[in-house]
Amino acid sequence: MARAFTEQEREQIHDRLLEVGSDLFARYGLKKTSIGDLTEPLGIAKSSFYRFYDSKEALYVELLVRRIPEMRNQLMATSFEATGDVRDAIVRYLHASVELIERDKLARILLADPQSVVQLLTLLDTRLVQVRASFLEPLYRVFRQAQSDGEMIAGDPRVLVEAMELMAVLPLYKQGIDPAIYPALLDTFAQVIADGLTCPARRRKKGVRDA
Repeated sequence: MARAFTEQEREQIHDRLLEVGSDLFARYGLKKTSIGDLTEPLGIAKSSFYRFYDSKEALYVELLVRRIPEMRNQLMATSFEATGDVRDAIVRYLHASVELIERDKLARILLADPQSVVQLLTLLDTRLVQVRASFLEPLYRVFRQAQSDGEMIAGDPRVLVEAMELMAVLPLYKQGIDPAIYPALLDTFAQVIADGLTCPARRRKKGVRDA
């Protein structure tokens, strides 16, 4: 029988599991990462893993739950909290999202395909659904306010936010895009999305009829 860990050892192992899990899940995904992959770098038996989590999926959820609020605050701070111009804020948010995805392994999983993550883990831990909702709520709030101010097109804020978030998939196809045009493509995509969400409403607000 394996000996019991001291409280200090438990804290150290738990911290390392989060670190190793974040790296492996980002590189290989949930399905291809085994319990052995997670425990080998720590020098503990596979059975010891279950003293901390019921499954690798539970560790995955823990990582997502911890990461989402940080990402939300970071993205909002550089966009909607940095400027009162809704169109400019959208462009900033989209650029910040792509930058985050390209430099942060776990963010790539969360932002590039959040719906599939939620679908996969909904039955495992309802916290993920709740945290995902809390991630998007600030966007729903600013979108509703922008609509009220006549600065954004009408429509369900949930639909508009998800449409905006589609830009997050672009980095997944970066290798198939000419590097010479990739930055311009990102900027054009961000500008088009921002214009589509705001310009028709702004024209109506100014009394300009669409052609």
